[in-house]
Amino acid sequence: MPLVHEDDRESTHAAMQALYRPPYSAYMEQRAMTKSGWRWLAWTDNAILDASGDIAAIVGVGRDITDRKRMEKALRTSQRQLRETMQFASLGHWELIKNGLTGNWSDEIYEIFDIEKSLAAGPTTLTELIHPDDRSCVLQSLEYALDQGGEHHVDYRIRRPDGTERWVECRAQPVRGTDGEIKKLSGFLQDITARKQAEAALRRSEERFRVVATATNDVIYEWDTGGDELLWYGDVDRALGYPTGGFPRTLSGWIAAVHPEDREAILTEVERIRDRGGSIDVSYRIAAADGAWRTWRDTGQALPSEDGRALTLIGGCTDVTEQKLAEERVHHLAFHDSLTGLPNRLLFREELRQTLENFRRNQVQFALHYLDLDHFKDINDSLGHQVGDELLCEVVTRVKAITRGVDLFARLGGDEFGLIQTSIDDAAQASVFAAKIIQTLGREFQLQDKAVRINTSIGVVVPDDTHIDADDLLKRVDAALYKAKDAGRGTYAFFHDSMTIKLQREMELVHYLASAISEDHFFLEYQPQYDLADRRLVGLEALIRWNHPVRGLLMPGDFLPIAEKRGLIREISDWALSAACRQAKQWCDNGRKFGRVAVNLCAMQVDSDDFFERTREVLQTTRLDPRMLELEFTETVLMKASDSTKHAIQRLSDLGITFAVDDFGTGFSSLSYLKNFHADKIKIDREFVRDVHQDPNDAEIVKATIALGFALGLETLAEGVEDPAQLEFLASHGCGQAQGFLLGRPMSVDETTEILEGTPR
Repeated sequence: MPLVHEDDRESTHAAMQALYRPPYSAYMEQRAMTKSGWRWLAWTDNAILDASGDIAAIVGVGRDITDRKRMEKALRTSQRQLRETMQFASLGHWELIKNGLTGNWSDEIYEIFDIEKSLAAGPTTLTELIHPDDRSCVLQSLEYALDQGGEHHVDYRIRRPDGTERWVECRAQPVRGTDGEIKKLSGFLQDITARKQAEAALRRSEERFRVVATATNDVIYEWDTGGDELLWYGDVDRALGYPTGGFPRTLSGWIAAVHPEDREAILTEVERIRDRGGSIDVSYRIAAADGAWRTWRDTGQALPSEDGRALTLIGGCTDVTEQKLAEERVHHLAFHDSLTGLPNRLLFREELRQTLENFRRNQVQFALHYLDLDHFKDINDSLGHQVGDELLCEVVTRVKAITRGVDLFARLGGDEFGLIQTSIDDAAQASVFAAKIIQTLGREFQLQDKAVRINTSIGVVVPDDTHIDADDLLKRVDAALYKAKDAGRGTYAFFHDSMTIKLQREMELVHYLASAISEDHFFLEYQPQYDLADRRLVGLEALIRWNHPVRGLLMPGDFLPIAEKRGLIREISDWALSAACRQAKQWCDNGRKFGRVAVNLCAMQVDSDDFFERTREVLQTTRLDPRMLELEFTETVLMKASDSTKHAIQRLSDLGITFAVDDFGTGFSSLSYLKNFHADKIKIDREFVRDVHQDPNDAEIVKATIALGFALGLETLAEGVEDPAQLEFLASHGCGQAQGFLLGRPMSVDETTEILEGTPR
């Protein structure tokens, strides 16, 4: 038997001997040498007897079983590795019998719980092991699955006998008898900390099984790196759905069929092989005949020619499309909630860590929201779990409708949700968003012809410490949630009580701001400005005040920054400009001389495309002479001004309006801005004037500003003059104008009118 493999000769000899004994037949599998190498052959032999009972002939039928043998070996390997994976991943199987409420647990279940196998499997033992806070949820889900036939899927904590706590995932489906009735639950329990390892092993096992099952679908190619011709061995056309000869037989045609997003990577690999040889192992998408994209894994090795001058790449392409889809499904199941499709707690924590890292590195501020539906258990108990599940899905729909694409909304378990609100400016934005969520979820839900209302409590944390980690942040937001619940539910609370109070006061202020103009709560006071040479009145600065219906008189610093953040500043500033122009016109009509009325502009007014038209409209409506108006803006507005803004200011200047740069010296002043931007006056900020006669640095700054104004032909006005020493210093160094408490406090319209009439009280 020289053609039979030496390891199979003994079994072959035994099979041949069996032919000489009843029933005179034999079956054997052996490896035999063929032209293509060792092959597995299966033989079925039968002996033919003559009339005397002697063997007259032997008839045998053989077939090639090489592929089957390879597949069987691969499947055995896959099954063995799968069993090892189950043990490694601590994945245990369990059953719960409905009527007797008894159970069966695999050994892994006992290992996960770290208890003796002598303990009875079933709800009684399980109840003792479940964390008290999760016990009700788990038992209700089990009851629901047994009664209604739904899936049991709960993540919960267990408390081992030694006091340690672990998170496990428990999942099961009802098993029905021949009568259609639910007999038991059958499922698995897994320690979630081993999830990644188990999934990776499962994916490897699935991939091996798929490769074995589809091995005959692989296509082999050969490419001479010196040319463009591509030789295919195997039915590449059938693999991609093309007619015979339809798929390109050239390298360039093959690359053209690769997905545009993957093409650059393939070209890089091709050039590397062409230059240096080596191996290739790359995955990419390739166009099928029906226009769909199939995913191929391409592996191969460049072999040198006999003279070593040329390279030939021999490779194989395996269609891994289904594998990729399966991996994506497994990944989605591992990191997403099965009911809502939202990211789960595991993915949420990872995203939170990345958001924190971005906060540390780039100072990108964010807010963490922890949502809990108030009294959700009552809905489950009264209306059933199906209605409860529908409510959870509707909650998700509403919240996602008001979140941005950069925000992350996740279900953390039960009726608890987490939300990362990224790229915010301050805590006030988090407050507004939390209030919006509460308002959105406070509207009535229609579920299965039932009207359902539910409130939401939200804990909020806006980190102010770059050293905080994700665990500490989650502890803080949990504490904030309990504050919200203690406050009566249906509200939000920050981890820091002072922040909650501050933002609630701010929200209250915004509420009143929205109607302050229509209810005539704003009014203007006027502070006189004097020429220092002859103490002549040269102007009145209009200063807004708010007669708040609850808090009384509020100064600009109490509400203008908030109005700016909430987008209300433009309306307020427009009102102030119109009111000041109307009053100035009235004084002019009564023959009162006051120089100019000065009005502060907000950035939104100056930067708007209709700045010129709106300002001119105010002048036309009030019929005020433009020469009686002075507009003030800060250095920040000056720096950000566009060409259109500069043009609008020049046109208004041509009408006769003068412009002043307010709070000069407090921003990032630049001579180039003053040179290229029209201005008539610079106002020296009160911070420099206050200590001008005591602080040498402030004194030099003030003197330099006065000199700068003189050099550029600009008038200089000093703000905040409160004592004679300041006034003397300013006058002695050439400052042209001043305002402040020493010269005159802000006054009401009546008080200002009396001053203009020359009959002060």
